[in-house]
Amino acid sequence: AAQEKEDLQREGDTLDAKIQKAEKECIALENTLHVLNNCNSNYRNTFKQVVEKSEEYEEKMKLEEEKRAADEKHRYKRRQIKELQEDIQTMQSNLDTLLKDESVFHEKIKDKQGTVLRLSREIDDQKPRLERVSKQVTRLRRDIRTLKNTQSETQEEKDIELRALKDFSKYIDKMLLDISEANPELNTAFEKYFGQASLHLSTTSPSRLSSRSSVHTSSSSTSFKSSVSSSSQPHVKIVSLTFSPSPEPTDPVFSRPSSQGSATASSRSRSPY
Repeated sequence: AAQEKEDLQREGDTLDAKIQKAEKECIALENTLHVLNNCNSNYRNTFKQVVEKSEEYEEKMKLEEEKRAADEKHRYKRRQIKELQEDIQTMQSNLDTLLKDESVFHEKIKDKQGTVLRLSREIDDQKPRLERVSKQVTRLRRDIRTLKNTQSETQEEKDIELRALKDFSKYIDKMLLDISEANPELNTAFEKYFGQASLHLSTTSPSRLSSRSSVHTSSSSTSFKSSVSSSSQPHVKIVSLTFSPSPEPTDPVFSRPSSQGSATASSRSRSPY
């Protein structure tokens, strides 16, 4: 009997321990169920329609408005960056072109400066010869007038002046033709002023012009002398050229020879010999 009582006591203790353990598990399951119910409740609440006058709705609208403003600002900044990058590329291309043009212009300036120095030296070399020729011409004029026993201008002097004017006219024609070929935009102005003076602007190349003049030299010498004898002074028609600024930009390299040519023409007009 004592043994049975001890076995029953041991079995009762084991059952009590299992019961206590089951009770604790039930409490834990209840807590877990409570947490799960709360999560389900919150999840269900997220599907409910938000009231427009609630704080959550106002905050949502505010955040959406800020997001739209930020997106618009971001797109604007990206457009600005793209435009600035395109401007930088264009300006860089223009800079490269200008640098190349500057280099070319510097080379042309050096070449022109060398030409100017060479021509200046040639002019200086020709000055003594010109002085000698001028003195010789003066002496020959004086001798001719002495032989003809006259103080007025002789037939030979008129013929010399006429020949000098012919050479000067050929030089001017060649210079104008070179300028018109280098700057075609000046042809309209040339035709205008030559038309006002009732003159014809020559369009023949210099080589053809010189060959044509050499062919007709012998046949025209007699007519030149007769025209000189009929008039005391040779008549020269003067054309005044004044160019208005062109609306289109011209190449500065081509604008220089024309000014030099005009200066040379004016100097030769003062001293045809």
